[in-house]
Amino acid sequence: MGRPCSVPNREAILLIQKYMQYFNTNNFPSSSAKVWKNMSKELNGKWKPHSVYTYVRDNKNGSLEAARQNLGINIQPPRPLPSKSTIEDDIIDELSEDSESDKSSYHDDENGDSDIGVDSFPLVLSPTEWEQIKPDQTSNHQQKRLKSWVWPNVITKAFWNMYKFPCAFLGKWSYVRIEQDENENYAVGSFYLKFKGLCKSKKCNNKIVGVAYKKPVNGELHLIITTRDTRNDYHEEVKRPLNGPERKLIGRKLKRRRAAGYRQKLLAENMKFGENEPPWVQKCHIYRQAKMEHNKEDLGIKSGVKMDMITSIRNMLQDIRYSNAIREIGAKKFYVFYCSPEQIFVEKEYCRVRKGFSRICLDATGKVVKKFEIIPGRKTGHIFLYTITINFEGKTLPVYQMLSEKHDAVFITFWLQEWIRACKATIPDEAMSDLGRALLLAMCEAFNRMTLKEYVDVLFKWATKDRYKTPRPFNTLIRADVAHQMAAVARWKCIKDLRHPIVKGFYLRTIALMIDCQTVQEFEHVFRLTCIVALHLDQDESIMVSGKQVSVFEARRLLEEYMAEHGQIIEELETSRENVEIDEEVENTLNSVEEKDDKNLTVTHQWIKSLISMSTPPDQQKMECKAVNGFYFSEFIQPLERIAKEFPIWTAAALPGKQTHASTASQEGYFAEVRQRIFEGIPLPCSANRFLKEHIDDLHSGTNEVAAKLKHFNHNHRQ
Repeated sequence: MGRPCSVPNREAILLIQKYMQYFNTNNFPSSSAKVWKNMSKELNGKWKPHSVYTYVRDNKNGSLEAARQNLGINIQPPRPLPSKSTIEDDIIDELSEDSESDKSSYHDDENGDSDIGVDSFPLVLSPTEWEQIKPDQTSNHQQKRLKSWVWPNVITKAFWNMYKFPCAFLGKWSYVRIEQDENENYAVGSFYLKFKGLCKSKKCNNKIVGVAYKKPVNGELHLIITTRDTRNDYHEEVKRPLNGPERKLIGRKLKRRRAAGYRQKLLAENMKFGENEPPWVQKCHIYRQAKMEHNKEDLGIKSGVKMDMITSIRNMLQDIRYSNAIREIGAKKFYVFYCSPEQIFVEKEYCRVRKGFSRICLDATGKVVKKFEIIPGRKTGHIFLYTITINFEGKTLPVYQMLSEKHDAVFITFWLQEWIRACKATIPDEAMSDLGRALLLAMCEAFNRMTLKEYVDVLFKWATKDRYKTPRPFNTLIRADVAHQMAAVARWKCIKDLRHPIVKGFYLRTIALMIDCQTVQEFEHVFRLTCIVALHLDQDESIMVSGKQVSVFEARRLLEEYMAEHGQIIEELETSRENVEIDEEVENTLNSVEEKDDKNLTVTHQWIKSLISMSTPPDQQKMECKAVNGFYFSEFIQPLERIAKEFPIWTAAALPGKQTHASTASQEGYFAEVRQRIFEGIPLPCSANRFLKEHIDDLHSGTNEVAAKLKHFNHNHRQ
């Protein structure tokens, strides 16, 4: 026996009567209205305000109805909103459809088939339809039934397609005789198959009886259907249950489709103006429930079983498709490392065939996985997808992935180190990323075992020596995406506040010139000219540059000549800047890392400061300005110094040989593919377990494609 209700029914009725002014119609106050708090206080807090609200709204225990009757109000309470149980009322109704336990249903109902005003309608089931419903051969009984949970769906759908009845017929019983020989017909008045059903509407209560007097001919079953013709009568809207194999089939169909769109398509194809909705076309919540059931089954979650997200992901390890891919799962702080053995092989083979030129991209994206309650009372933070990708012959392939709510450089470093340690990944020759600080720090630490500041200094010193004669003193070149660098500069406050478009365009193009520099000397020259133009008020003032005197006006002219020479490259860089899509959530998170505050300037930073110092004029207030420099922009120098101290990672100036611009466009393209192709029809963000399953399944096909390309590449280069 359950525990007694904390508020007796009589007490609840009296309370409702007291506040009947709010409940004398079915337009109840909102759940946040003050009346519910007042009623909760009168009950001494035994029920919370929201509990009072649902108790009255749903007419629990008939209390609202009783209170109204006591006060002479003859208004029926509204029907309860669909709940998990009412949404599944179609299953309860379907229990009467040829229940296997009801052995006497045919004999009990055999003489009750006659009805007044019934008509007969011929119906032919196709061979496919008959195959779906015919009795199986597992039983030796001579009296058999059509397949439960299947025959009512098939027969009523075929009958509706032929005659368009508004009735939602439920199957009661079916009966099949098989004692005759294969070629023997049944005696007059006898039959081979019979079934009976009843309309779901209590007002209609229309019976349907179907009889087949002969066995199927060429796979076709000929039926005579007896029922009352209700096509010209008004009929309330009722729906057949969605159950059995049909429910599972529709759940699979809806895996990548929206329930509302699927329903609208059915109505467009099966309904004409002025007609009732087909009784087999369900409401959206039924289709959504079927879709959810399929998704749960697909994830290995049994129906009716509640499972937390971490347990659900751990259960995926029981499936060999995922056990070989999922490497590590975090339970207190959520993260999942995953990559398949095939991805590991492809990465190693790629680095082998591209030895000396292997390149990876590392990036992160958000809004793909929903937050969830990881421990009672605590939800996860923002969950990002991190991927390492390679690009081989135009195909971009992820080779290592992570879902994580931890975004600090230390943890990302650990993830990369696990890739090298546990997966035995080959350290790449070059690693690129956008300007996410945590990503750059992590790549330096994991691949080169040095901080970003140390790496910049080592690269700068190596570049200023004879770099062609000494091996590079690190494993991996770390480079930042130039499009993101251009976009970041365009968002500087000083640039956005600059009203003159010509001046703004000039300084953005100076950044493009620096990006395209191929030597440290070339970068130094462009950087100094830029500082001279930005820091001097008088354009006729002269400064010593590379052993000769150059005026501010001449410095600007030199820069404009360089811009003209590099016009196509600058145009491409500006176009790439305009095409960059900034995920502010990811950007702000990855740039919020805390670095150790080292008061000692790096060698590179000291060099940049010396260039600025050489370009800075003496006290300009004491100088007479003869010709005003229209491109004076001293505010530009401070943020320029901040990025210039790390110029080796966003320009090619410190790199050996002729270098292309660093670009993560292929990585960005893959994230777009995730949203548009891999998860087509699946709204993002989705649950973590769903994302993992779909993503890992898709990775197999991409891995196979790149493996095939590598095989052909190896074959062609052996010849």
